[in-house]
Amino acid sequence: MNSLRILHVADVHLGVKFKGLPPAKAQNRREDLKKTFSKMIDLAKSSKSNVLLIAGDLFDDPRPSSSLVSFVMNELKRSEIPVFLIPGNHDPMEKGSVYTENDFPSNVEIFDTKFTTKTAGDLAIHGIAYGHEKFDKHILKELPQPLPDKYNIALVHGSYKFMDFGDENYYPIEKEEIEGSKMDYFALGHFHNFNEIKTSVPACYPGTPEGLGFNDTGNRGVVIVDLDKNGVKIKLNNINSKVYEAYELECSDLVNLAEIEKKILEHSDPNKLLRVKLSGVPETLFKLDSEALLEEIENSFFHLEIIDNITSPLDMLYKIFYNQFHKISKATAN
Repeated sequence: MNSLRILHVADVHLGVKFKGLPPAKAQNRREDLKKTFSKMIDLAKSSKSNVLLIAGDLFDDPRPSSSLVSFVMNELKRSEIPVFLIPGNHDPMEKGSVYTENDFPSNVEIFDTKFTTKTAGDLAIHGIAYGHEKFDKHILKELPQPLPDKYNIALVHGSYKFMDFGDENYYPIEKEEIEGSKMDYFALGHFHNFNEIKTSVPACYPGTPEGLGFNDTGNRGVVIVDLDKNGVKIKLNNINSKVYEAYELECSDLVNLAEIEKKILEHSDPNKLLRVKLSGVPETLFKLDSEALLEEIENSFFHLEIIDNITSPLDMLYKIFYNQFHKISKATAN
């Protein structure tokens, strides 16, 4: 068999509402997702990938707008390579969904809600679509046997048991099921962070190509997978337009508002969405107007959130005296 290069992407969530952002910024982020999707197609072409795999949640909703569907159709066609796509839990295969109501380009293969096997040259893709909002069936029990003289890949949108994501009932996947599959690679989707699973069979979540919220911090991307007679190589490629960051700023050693402002501005970036939580007990007494602080520096970021959890010295003294008084009163009563 010849060597093959695969571009594996997942969890693009085109059309997501970005409810935590003001309307104009939310619209900007939706446009970012489209630009990033176009970057994926550019990468598929520039890297000379043989196949594009989309492991679920291409759309954030099973019924996206017609303009968004048209955009995706044109981009998938522009890739000029075979595309294998599975619907995920956000865009499930169901009556009236984007996948049943539209004719996708001829180079795009979409899987249904039962495992099927589709081929392209030396490649066999065994995929299954998500058909319900939540489904706790161990679907890998139905994974087809590998085809001889092919690279065999499982394309699944589900939850690997040993990862802490909080929703293990979305097509749960066991380590033993992966290792007993006889596949060459598991192209996974659903978890939003890049994770190369260490099992005897290579498996990977590429994560979201663009952060969707403050749970998706840091750079994001897609993976290029090279298969040859020597095995599988996985490489993460960051392609995000903007980045989410969240951190806690300890303010106990800061003496005034200007110092807090300076510390926050050390993270400034017009392409950054920052959430900073202020904490600690400053030694000097100063009044923090977090809204005024936000207004002063928010233009140094694409989006800024300040959470004020600072305890003032007076509040701390009050707490100490209150606790001491409570102890004395309790002792006197006894």
